[in-house]
Amino acid sequence: MIGIDNGLFAAMRPDPAYDQAIDLARRGKTGPILEAKRAARVTALRRLQNFLVRRRKSPKVDEPVFGSLDGGAGRALEDLPDEIPVFMMTGRLDPGQKGFDVFAGAIEQLPEGLGRYIISPLSPMSFDPDIRRHLDNLARLAKRRDGEVVVLPFRLDEIYADLMKGVTWSVWPSLYEPFGGVTEPYLWRTPVIARATGGLVQQVMDYGLSPADATGILYRESVPASRHLQETAQRAMQEAIDPAVRQDTALYQAQAGALAEAIASAAQL
Repeated sequence: MIGIDNGLFAAMRPDPAYDQAIDLARRGKTGPILEAKRAARVTALRRLQNFLVRRRKSPKVDEPVFGSLDGGAGRALEDLPDEIPVFMMTGRLDPGQKGFDVFAGAIEQLPEGLGRYIISPLSPMSFDPDIRRHLDNLARLAKRRDGEVVVLPFRLDEIYADLMKGVTWSVWPSLYEPFGGVTEPYLWRTPVIARATGGLVQQVMDYGLSPADATGILYRESVPASRHLQETAQRAMQEAIDPAVRQDTALYQAQAGALAEAIASAAQL
């Protein structure tokens, strides 16, 4: 078998100030890179807040927004305290691969107020009843955790770059990942939380293994000891298309729990 790693899908934009900040951080002077990231965060939150206001004033029936984000204690989103991280997951709403429902399950386990969560599943197949169940599952999460979770099930062309650059962490709870796709958050200089599977293992330098060189956090759930039991667990999760049924499988519970622990560690960092 001959395989290829994912390359860049866009040219790296020159940013001498940010590159200098990275170099200073490697030498122990972290002030400039923290300030650069904070400026990107403020821009991202302001643009997202304005975007959500405009969407609600002129809603599109075929492109709803579920839930909302706020800054806590009645504050606007752009006033979110610096110590509260923002996590973002985007990609195809593919229940067999991407793990949006695993992210939802992890958020359910985390204490309220820990972070803010942006979920943007691209769902052109939402008319399919199986896919729709997963979108409805995310919508219910957004309702339960209103103010902390927003679900944007459409392409974020207008604000995508600002969000990817400004969020604290990009989340990748993939059930499997042939190549690994975290090239894009790296392009915008954002670290990742990724399940240790497939090409993601090649792309992410785990903080637990090498704090000085880390580019994110790799996590992995505990798995059954034998290959046969692992295959059985994986098959049970894959065949449980309905998220309510999948949540009862041991592998789902293990993956959601491991991701929740990784998110909690990321929030502490």
